[in-house]
Amino acid sequence: MKKEIDKFSSNPALMGHIIANFPNYELSLKAAKGIILGGAEFLEIQIPFSDSNADGVIIQEACEEVLKNDFQIQDAFKLVKKLNLESKIILMTYANIIYQYGIELFVLEAKKAGSYGLIIPDLPLGEDEGLREIAKKYNLFIIELITPNMPETRIKKIIHQTPCDILYVVARSGITGDKTVINQNLIEYLKKLKKLTNKRLAVGFGIQSHKQVHMLKNYADIIVAGSYFVTKIKKNSSIETLKTHTEMLMNQA
Repeated sequence: MKKEIDKFSSNPALMGHIIANFPNYELSLKAAKGIILGGAEFLEIQIPFSDSNADGVIIQEACEEVLKNDFQIQDAFKLVKKLNLESKIILMTYANIIYQYGIELFVLEAKKAGSYGLIIPDLPLGEDEGLREIAKKYNLFIIELITPNMPETRIKKIIHQTPCDILYVVARSGITGDKTVINQNLIEYLKKLKKLTNKRLAVGFGIQSHKQVHMLKNYADIIVAGSYFVTKIKKNSSIETLKTHTEMLMNQA
């Protein structure tokens, strides 16, 4: 058992999450700085979208609030530029936003702003309008999603095709925000993936507490927390408050 556990990181990194311009540009920037100061190796900046089908109520409502206030995609790029020297910044968005903006233009601007990569939940292999090739051209990573019940053949294909060192592992079916139960099925799922790849596993969807983080620490290389941070930001977006919440999530005994 010891040899198997040694394959996993005992101190997972954190991928924090904000929604660009939630509750406004300046406060989202402060919240981001707090999460980074709290120790986040990665920060996911979500571009708000009116039909975010992977997101739960908490994130959907926050996106709707931002969109009512004349949000522009350039605001997200501006946040990336402000933050990229402090953390690895990942833009999270949906394929339709990129297609409407212009694939090459979006990728080029994301890269120029300093983005580490993109997370696009609705971008299946082979149906991307050339987006993956364009991202490769500009050395911008696309972090692929591995979902529950995905056939092993497809998982292997994703692992083989992606140049990125990170895989986003969706911890359960459904939408973000609902609490994820850390049970033996999830642990076995992560063990199986680790046997298939040496890439870093970023585990997310419903991570809400330090207890969950502690239960995953031997099986996940990166913890992804989304709705946890959006909830905290809604209450108080100050740098110090978000720093404290980040430390509590990852380090509380």
